[in-house]
Amino acid sequence: EAQNMFDGFAPNVLILHCDNNNINAINLIKQLKKNDLYKTLPILLINENCSRETIIEAFDNGISDVLFMPIIDYELLIRVIWCLQKNELNLSIESNKKLMIDLGILQSDTGVYTQKYFNEFLKNEIAQTKKYSQNACILLIAPDKKYPEYKNPKEFISIIKKSVRINDSVVIKDVDKFYVYLQKTKLNGAYRVFERINTNLGIDAGANAGVVELHEQKFEDIKEALDATLEKA
Repeated sequence: EAQNMFDGFAPNVLILHCDNNNINAINLIKQLKKNDLYKTLPILLINENCSRETIIEAFDNGISDVLFMPIIDYELLIRVIWCLQKNELNLSIESNKKLMIDLGILQSDTGVYTQKYFNEFLKNEIAQTKKYSQNACILLIAPDKKYPEYKNPKEFISIIKKSVRINDSVVIKDVDKFYVYLQKTKLNGAYRVFERINTNLGIDAGANAGVVELHEQKFEDIKEALDATLEKA
C-alpha cells in the first residue's frame, strides 16, 4: 500500500516508521532507492524497538537519518530540516562532479582527477594547506613491478580509493603512477595509509611509494622529491 502511494508522486522527504524490525519498512526503502524518481529522496527513519542490525541495514540501503521513539516535536522538525539540507548538499556535490567529468577534470568511471589537471589540482590543494596552516602529505604511489597482474590501472585505483578516507584525493600522474593527497595528515598517518593499501592489495601484490609532508616547499621541489623517493623504493 505504501508503495502505491508513491505512484508518480515525489515528496520532499519521507518519514518512515519502523517497529520491531519490520522487514516491510526495509523493503520499501530498497524499492524506492531502485527507482530513479526516488533515488535521492531523503528518508528519516522513526525507530521503535528495532535492532542495531536493522538500523545499519536501513542506512546501507539509503536512509538519511534515524530518530528514536519517543519523538519530541522540535527534534523531529530539526531532523527533517537536516535531511532536506543534507539532500541539497548531496545534489550540489553530484552536480559539481558531473560538471567536472564533462570538463575532463574527473574520470567518469573511477572518479579520480585526470592527468590533464593534476598540476592545477595539487597546486590549489597545497596553497589551501599553507593558507590555513594545516598538516597534509602527498603520496606518489605505483604498483610494484614484481607484480605485473596489478598493471590494470582501474583495479589499482579502486584499491587506493578503498584504502583512503572520503576527503582524500587520488590524482593520475601517469599510466601507473598516482598522487594521493592526504588532508590533515602527518608522516606517520601517511605511512599507515600506505600500509593499508598494501594490505588491501593482498599477499600476491604490492606497491611502492614516495611521501612528502607539506611545509613551505615549492611545488616543483615537492614533485622532484616524490619522484626521487619513489625511484629509490
